[in-house]
Amino acid sequence: MPIKLILSFTMILSSSLLYSSVHACSPALDAKAATIGTKSQNSTYVFEGVVSEITPTYIKVNVAQYFKGTGGREIKITREPETSCSDNFTLNQTRLFFTKGTMQGQLKLVYDRQFGSSRAINVDSFNQASAAKQCMARYQQGVLTIPCIVHQSTQKFYKANLNALSAPTALTFGVNNLTKIPSEKADCVATYSSGHLTVPCISHDGSQKVYQAFLKITDNTNGFNFSVKSSHIVTNIVDFSVSKDNFDTESAGALPAQWQTGITGEGDYLWQLEQDSSAPSAALVFTLKGKGDYAWAVRKNTQISNGFVATKFKAISGDIDRAAGLIWRWKDANNYYVARANALEDNISIYYVEDGIRHTLLYEDLPTDTPIKTNVWRDLRVDFKDDHFKVSFEGKVILSLKDRQINGAGSVGLWIKEDSHISFDNFSYGTQLNNE
Repeated sequence: MPIKLILSFTMILSSSLLYSSVHACSPALDAKAATIGTKSQNSTYVFEGVVSEITPTYIKVNVAQYFKGTGGREIKITREPETSCSDNFTLNQTRLFFTKGTMQGQLKLVYDRQFGSSRAINVDSFNQASAAKQCMARYQQGVLTIPCIVHQSTQKFYKANLNALSAPTALTFGVNNLTKIPSEKADCVATYSSGHLTVPCISHDGSQKVYQAFLKITDNTNGFNFSVKSSHIVTNIVDFSVSKDNFDTESAGALPAQWQTGITGEGDYLWQLEQDSSAPSAALVFTLKGKGDYAWAVRKNTQISNGFVATKFKAISGDIDRAAGLIWRWKDANNYYVARANALEDNISIYYVEDGIRHTLLYEDLPTDTPIKTNVWRDLRVDFKDDHFKVSFEGKVILSLKDRQINGAGSVGLWIKEDSHISFDNFSYGTQLNNE
């Protein structure tokens, strides 16, 4: 074959491959770009967020608010390889993201050539996204427009414009225009009842956030005036920051796979799963038998600096001690915090262990009407944030103190002392703090 023909064939093949790779993205080059509304319809989750981490395989996003779907505050999105069919993201970039998949599984960006998979957040993109969220109400330049309010006592439907009025203590609105509309309106979400106006979805142009608001009537002599009783940002964010272990997925006689055990000091202990029909979540419990100094079991791959750890426990026996404990900020076998409940003394105490030596921080006797009791399941919980710790027993805070001995993230786990024979069930931990 002549050289010229070979070169021509190679050039045609190369250009064909290039053409194919370029057009591997959809839709075609001359197709009309999708709207935010269309992208929202084709996505499982639509949210505003800030890019906090970028790797070759995923990006991590801190979510500010969801326009479609419900998810966590911090999520990972799988990245496609760097091709013409992927977006280029930068750290601390605020975007409107369109994704498919599941929060518990694999979340992917919904990409097409003209649109990409994200949009910058501005007034226009916010309004389109809030429209896709079906935010019927809108606050813009001092006017709250509610296209449909159902009057619950009369079952009549109205459209209203409310103008913001100056007020010394609260944001107040005066009804500027009220129009009756056909009663067959199906998309009416705002309600008025007994002097209270509830608007579950308001797109706020100024802050570019979506709010829910509750307004209370303050004056109906010269037209209606309403003051904002309460409002909050509607994020549709759920808490995925709580993990639980009820020990029922493994076998009796074994050590749970996600746990490691050991001793601070000396002794001989046996941690294992046992059958217990009385358990809060039957049938297996995590039980410790033996005698020595301080035995511990910590949950692997837990690194929490601020959060909580909790469990249900049953004190079975022990002549020297009958103590069940919770560990947090565990660095190693000789450095951690522990709070324990003692069934022989009916008290709660909190310690820190440093270089293998236990130091007492505080003791507190339990109320006489809430003893620990032997062979009775009880709740124990510790909330820890920075230097502030709260220990709760049966849902009531017993100890509250501040200490700075051990800082930073560490593992969480369980603990016993001396000859205590204790069973544990429904162990939980995470970054969700108890606000009580």
